[in-house]
This record gives sequence, C-alpha cells and structure tokens, in this order.
Amino acid sequence: MQNDLSVLLVRTTDEIERFVVTAAGGKFADGTDIQLVKSGTALTLTADAPEAGYYFAGWYVNGALASEEATYAFTATVAADYEAKFEKYVYELTAVGGTVSAATATYGEEVTFVADEAAVGAYFVGWYEGELLISDKISFTYGVTGSVTFTAKFNLYSYTVTAVNGKANGAGAASVEYGATVTLTADTAATGYAFVGWYLDDVKVSEEATYQATVTGDVVYLAKFAKLRYTVTAVGGTVNGEASASALYEDTVALSAEKKDGYVFVGWYEGENLVATDEAYSYTVTKDVTLTAKFEEVKEEGCGSVSGGVAALFALVGVAFVCKKRRED
Repeated sequence: MQNDLSVLLVRTTDEIERFVVTAAGGKFADGTDIQLVKSGTALTLTADAPEAGYYFAGWYVNGALASEEATYAFTATVAADYEAKFEKYVYELTAVGGTVSAATATYGEEVTFVADEAAVGAYFVGWYEGELLISDKISFTYGVTGSVTFTAKFNLYSYTVTAVNGKANGAGAASVEYGATVTLTADTAATGYAFVGWYLDDVKVSEEATYQATVTGDVVYLAKFAKLRYTVTAVGGTVNGEASASALYEDTVALSAEKKDGYVFVGWYEGENLVATDEAYSYTVTKDVTLTAKFEEVKEEGCGSVSGGVAALFALVGVAFVCKKRRED
C-alpha cells in the first residue's frame, strides 16, 4: 500500500511539473504543433514556408518577439503559445515614360500604368520590362507580384522622301524617321542647262545642288533646271537685226550679212571655221559665239572687143554691156 502511494505521488508531482507549449504557423521537431514538457526541456520550432508574396517576420510569444529566425531553438520554462508571423512584401513600382497609380503595393494588389502622350512624330509601341513586352495598351492594370520597372516605348514615324531629278540619301526615294535629316543631291545638269534650285510645292527651298532637309512627313522634292542663255555677236552683219542678241540654248537666231559694193559674200565664220554660206542664215544657239560675215573683193575682167557697128546697135536699143567679174585670187 505504501509503494502504491509513493508511485501516485511521483506521478502527480511529475504531471504538475509538466506544461503545454504550442506552435501556430510552424511545427516542433517531431512535426507536431503542441508539446507537453517539463521546465528545461529543449525545443526547436520551424516556421511554415511563407505563401507567395509573404515573408517570415518572426516567432512571437504572448505578443512579444522571441526570434527572427525561422528555425528557433529554445529551452522551455513555462507554458507558452508561440506564433510564427508572416507579413506581405511591399513592392516598388516604377513607370518610365508614363505614370503608375501607386509607387508601392503589396502582393496581389492591382495598380494602373498609363503611358505619356506620344511626342509629335512618334507613336506608342507598348509597355516593356527590359525587352519583354508586357502590354500594348496605353493604359493597363497590373496585378502586383514583385517590384518592377515598366518602360513605355515609343517609335518615330518613318516617312518617304522622294527626289525628282535627283537623289535622296543616294536613291530616288528614302525612308527617313521624323525629325531626321535627308540629303538631297541634284542630278548633273544636262548640256545647255543649269541647276536652278530644289522646290517643294512650287516653292524654292534651296539654291544649292546638295541640300539637307529636316523630315516631318511624306514629301516630294523637285530639282529644277533651266536653259542657259547665250550671246551671239555678228560681225559684218546682224543677228535678229542687231549687232548682238541674247538667246536660250537651242533657240535659233537670224543672221543677215551686210552687202558691200565691190565685194562678194563668202560665208559666216566662227574663227577660221566656216559655219554657213548663206547670207541669211538661221543659227541654232549652243554657246556664246561671235560669227563673222566674210567677203572677198571682186574686180572686172576686160570687156571683149566688139565691132563698131554692133556696139552702135546695142547703144541704140539701150542695152548695156555687163562685164563679167571675177574674184581676186
């Protein structure tokens, strides 16, 4: 009977010395969330894995922080309820080339990104994270899963620049972005023509054969050429009734030699080169030129002898002898 009482007393005392330690949001080493232990018992708590968007904040007991480590070893001295606390991550949100409705947000919250208005000559392409397209909408809603920087990308419009009678960047037409410059180069002027200028919608924009223009839209530039004007001078005659005349390339002028008594017209000469043998001549203008009407003096040959009777007869009927003439050698 005495032995039974001793055992009962031991058990009662042992049970009185034991106490309960619980774990919320984690487990003890044996995988349970409750332990019945005596003071001085070594226990180890391990927090559960955080859910997406959360992080382990610490082990708390009776509202006080006990440890910041997810695995926490301690010696139990009293009954206690341990709680693993988790908190949401706060993420930073950055918009480049636009705005975002909140600079920070927690996991799962929604924010709105809105792109800036496109500059003149540009258009919106999309929201990108690095090289990855996130959205092609100017405004879109994003469910937060982490810190992000989204960039609104814009491209410049490309326009066609066409060069008539010339080249645009070395070709008949060139594709050029808004605000960029295009180099226009006029073709080489044909014989008898000269470059006048580059024209846009009948308005002269440059007198230079090579011209750089800033592109703001589709456009056609025209290189204009005009005929050269030349002076024709007549020596020993006239051109269009004057001593000299001005005419455009490939126009014709009228040359007229001046008659001289005792001289015969030989031809129109340019220097020593015979141009024409007609006293009245239509000349096609291709350059500045001086044309000289050349003449040669003529002299009479002796009249043949005639008998007195024949001569008298000619005289009576009023017929005059015309002596032949010949050119001087």
